[in-house]
Amino acid sequence: MKMKVAYLRVSSDEQREAQTIQTQRAEVQKFCAAQNVKLDKIYVDDGVSGTIPLGKRPDGGALMRDAAAGLVGELYVLKFDRLARKTRHFLNAVHRLGQLGVVVRSIMQPLPDGASGTMMMQMWAVIAEWDRNNILATTRAGLQRKAAAGGWTGGLIPFGYRVEGEKRDARLAKHETYANLVRRLFERRAKGESCQVLADYLNARGVPTSRQNPGSVWRANS
Repeated sequence: MKMKVAYLRVSSDEQREAQTIQTQRAEVQKFCAAQNVKLDKIYVDDGVSGTIPLGKRPDGGALMRDAAAGLVGELYVLKFDRLARKTRHFLNAVHRLGQLGVVVRSIMQPLPDGASGTMMMQMWAVIAEWDRNNILATTRAGLQRKAAAGGWTGGLIPFGYRVEGEKRDARLAKHETYANLVRRLFERRAKGESCQVLADYLNARGVPTSRQNPGSVWRANS
């Protein structure tokens, strides 16, 4: 008897929006219980991007190996975009699972039988990729607006600055200890000193780099 299994996935972005593995697991288990489906195994990729091919994810890879071994008969997912956020990756995964005799079912996106179901599944794959690209574009525009207004959008803090406030209120502010040093570096460079000379100057005085990593040193391209 082949197994009936479920696959759960959330990305790090979705985790920040509280779309956790726990809530996804609850939805899948609720549906399966209502349909008298007993799940034999649940594969979980927590904090894994949907742009990574299914077979190259930790538990996604385990799922594909079990399917290749003839152990899996039915696969349940909350939505088809859990399998992939790129149309090509999704179609490749579903095609391979089909070859292995695995029936893929979406809880929130049920499909009719036959050609209509195949067409709708492909449409869901296209929508998943479009949705991700749209989110990326919206996020990028939001970060640009925040940066233009003086807000801090995260990442490596530039040398000579510090972060004030938290989360949405975070802003870059002058680092009183290093601000004057930054000015002197610009003045010395304007007078013709090389970047390597300036890096040696900072290293000799034990000035920490922006990365703050132990052993991290200033280099000419810093």
